Amino acid sequence: MTWVKLDDNAPDDPTFVSLPRGVRLLHLEALAWSNRHAAGGRIPISALFRISDEPKTSEAVERLVSAGLWEADPDGWRLVWLLDDQPTPDEIDKARERNRRKQKRHRDHLRGDHSGCDPKWCKAARNPVTDPGSNDSPSRPDPPRPVGKGEGTRGDDAGPDGPVVAPNKRRELARAIREAPDPMIRRRFLNRFVKDYGHLYGHEVAA
Repeated sequence: MTWVKLDDNAPDDPTFVSLPRGVRLLHLEALAWSNRHAAGGRIPISALFRISDEPKTSEAVERLVSAGLWEADPDGWRLVWLLDDQPTPDEIDKARERNRRKQKRHRDHLRGDHSGCDPKWCKAARNPVTDPGSNDSPSRPDPPRPVGKGEGTRGDDAGPDGPVVAPNKRRELARAIREAPDPMIRRRFLNRFVKDYGHLYGHEVAA
């Protein structure tokens, strides 16, 4: 989308004010049309009657030319007044291209493609991952569970003092207790150890 730049002093310009209201409006409508089509201020004859519904369009154009706001052109007319304030066709094309790239980045971002995102604003672009779920908060590690032949904690080989489990599993859990970085995680491991091994806890921690 392009815009018409209008100096707030423009409505007070003596030449502009001397023209009838319909003529003044035609000039502004022509500016808008020229910017929209990146015409550089040129108004072709074929487009004139689509630009405005001014009932006396030809007469209005003559008055604009006489006032020096428009100039005659081989294919129509060229706007003079306020044209220097408008973007050039090249600037309009560049602005449209920037908008297209911006819209594409936005659509790609919504689809999960962050290759074009600015890391300053997009968290996924700062920490790209193949699994989008890994951007979530990390879950707490699950302590190793004892291994038995049956289901649950106690297997078919459970004895009177508790399950018969490979010693290395007990050592892993004890190590997890000692190295837990968070008190809450350590408490989870402690509860699991006491639940699964009972009085063996002190021996394993010291191991």
